[in-house]
Amino acid sequence: MYLYGILEVMGKTIGNREVMKWCENMIKEDEKSLVANITMFNLMEKRREYNNALKYINICLDEVKENKEIWCKYEFKKANVLIAAYMKTADKVYLLDAIEQFEKILELIGWVGGCMIIDCLMDV
Repeated sequence: MYLYGILEVMGKTIGNREVMKWCENMIKEDEKSLVANITMFNLMEKRREYNNALKYINICLDEVKENKEIWCKYEFKKANVLIAAYMKTADKVYLLDAIEQFEKILELIGWVGGCMIIDCLMDV
């Protein structure tokens, strides 16, 4: 994930707009690029463009579905964005979806063990 770190530094030095352009070009080449999609998710979340953020995190979730630890981290990010969208709009659809995401995470506890899920959530 060195590339992700580089993109963060780029955002701080030359601006997020340039990082977005780079990510958009990368997504044109490979629409499932994990680095480009998670970067776009983070940028959209910071801009409070929650529906766009959800679009990108869903792509990420699909790409990491075999890695339960990373999936958990991304699912938690998605749930938090849904809560933020609910707080911004008061649309209960976001709240209900967030609850569903948290339930998925809790179901995973039984599958992988409580310690891993706690470690996963602590890194978010």
